[in-house]
Amino acid sequence: MLICLAAAAHFTDRADPLAVSLEDFDIDLAVNTRSVLVAAKEALTSFRALPQGPKLFLHTGNALNEGPLPLGMVGAGAGKSAAAHIIATADQAYGEQGFK
Repeated sequence: MLICLAAAAHFTDRADPLAVSLEDFDIDLAVNTRSVLVAAKEALTSFRALPQGPKLFLHTGNALNEGPLPLGMVGAGAGKSAAAHIIATADQAYGEQGFK
C-alpha cells in the first residue's frame, strides 16, 4: 500500500486574502491540485490492471472545498476545490466500472 500525504498553504492576512503572491498561489495549486490529478490517473491505471475487488481512490482534506475558512488560505482553498472537482468528475465517469 502506498500512502502519499501532501498539502500546501500560504497564509495571508484574513482581511486581505488576495495578497497571496502568484508564486505562492501556483505552489498551492501544484501541490493541492496537480498532484491529485497525477495520483488519480495512476490509480485508474492500477485499477484496470487489478483483478476483481474493491477499487477506491481516497483523498482526505478539510472544509476548504466547501467554502472559505477565516484563515487567509485562498490558494489552498482553490486547490482543494479543484481537487474535489477532479475526484467528483472521475467518480461520475468511472463509477459504473466499480471504481470509487
